Amino acid sequence: MSKNEVELAQELEDFRARWKTEVGSRRPPPSAPSPSSSSLQPSNPPQSSSNTLLSPTSNSSHLPNPLSPSKNQSNLPALSVQHELTSSSSALEIYTLAAEMEASGQLGEAVKLYQRAFRLDDNIDRVYNALKRRADLHHPPSSHTLSSVAPPSSSTSEAATFDFKTQFQTGPDFDTVAEPSFDPTAELEESFNQLGQHFVAEDETQEVLLNRLPNEVLLVVLRTLGKAGDWATIVRFGLVCKKAFLLSKEQTIWREICSLTFVPPFQIEPEQSFTSLARTFHDNDYREMFVRQPRVRLDGIYISVCHYLRSGESENSWIDTTHLITYHRLLRFFADGTCISLLSTEHPSVLVPLLTPTLRMKGLHHGFWSITPPSDSLDPSKPSLYEASGPEIQVSSLVEPDSVNETRPLKYTFQMVLRLGGPRGRWNKIELKEYKSLNLSNGEELDIRLFNQKSFFFSK
Repeated sequence: MSKNEVELAQELEDFRARWKTEVGSRRPPPSAPSPSSSSLQPSNPPQSSSNTLLSPTSNSSHLPNPLSPSKNQSNLPALSVQHELTSSSSALEIYTLAAEMEASGQLGEAVKLYQRAFRLDDNIDRVYNALKRRADLHHPPSSHTLSSVAPPSSSTSEAATFDFKTQFQTGPDFDTVAEPSFDPTAELEESFNQLGQHFVAEDETQEVLLNRLPNEVLLVVLRTLGKAGDWATIVRFGLVCKKAFLLSKEQTIWREICSLTFVPPFQIEPEQSFTSLARTFHDNDYREMFVRQPRVRLDGIYISVCHYLRSGESENSWIDTTHLITYHRLLRFFADGTCISLLSTEHPSVLVPLLTPTLRMKGLHHGFWSITPPSDSLDPSKPSLYEASGPEIQVSSLVEPDSVNETRPLKYTFQMVLRLGGPRGRWNKIELKEYKSLNLSNGEELDIRLFNQKSFFFSK
């Protein structure tokens, strides 16, 4: 071995000896904390909630909420956690500190603490949640901080028992109070009343001739439209301007419309009157009554479009022919309590102009109708049920016209039970609930199932 190699080996051994000495001096003794870990902690750390929890003589009665950690907890170094926990730490303390670490973003350390807590008590999560719920009941959370869970003392934590009870709700969350009927445009109407009532032309240089007419004359015109049943024109007139809106809401107009519409015993019960309904359910607001009170519309026809598939025949065995059959069922109601039911495959554009009491064709039946409100609709404390439940339309004595004569007595009649509905104020939808045939000889009723029946919709 040359002299250079001997010197190189000696230098290497000296370097190894110095390195071992330096590493040995940096390693902390078993009973003392390492200088490196203590240097990571703040020089003057504040009194954190985690130190208070882990102290056996702590007087604190709250555990920190994992959802809202303090600033000191979020800045707690991960290395200091291992030294704060001792072998005598309870599972609840470890689980609480794990929740703090999870809330501060130190997920790795939190998982280790969760595992350690569950090894001590596999039900520690239930215990922690129960204590948290109990503390929330006694200390409701404020607008800034959430209340925390009070840990049991070391002397009573092991003997504490937790009673879990299941409570079943048997009543509503609050007392149901019927909301009174009100007009959503009342506030708008009040603001309009404070302004000048006059018509304004689109072109300011032009004069509006309607301004020359007094309001009394305009109201006579609107009442004439109401008597003719053209209430839709009155509503459209109210959309023109503020003055037209106020005139269209005049109660004398709608009172006359209601008197012509809600006539007993067809639209309302025989013992009722439209004035009593307005007073009981609608606070004497006749326009609101006309909108909310269920009614059968007499100014048009209810039409149901039905379809079904039927197999056909083809000369080619490789082709399967299927026909889509469309037919229509039409209902028209009259003010005298009579109605017309028509079943046909013709298009409604052809049938509607012909559907009058004098029409005679196959599939046509004449009968009588009346509207029946729900049994709970007459309770003044529940005004909304009349509209929500949906009244029924009873159609009875449906027979073919001119079928009753002395030579051929009538054997069967048909009956229908319909449900009136639709958007607020329109009442443009009818659903067929029951369709029966009545044997007049013995009074036997037989249900007729209509598998392809669809709802009726109003058309004018």
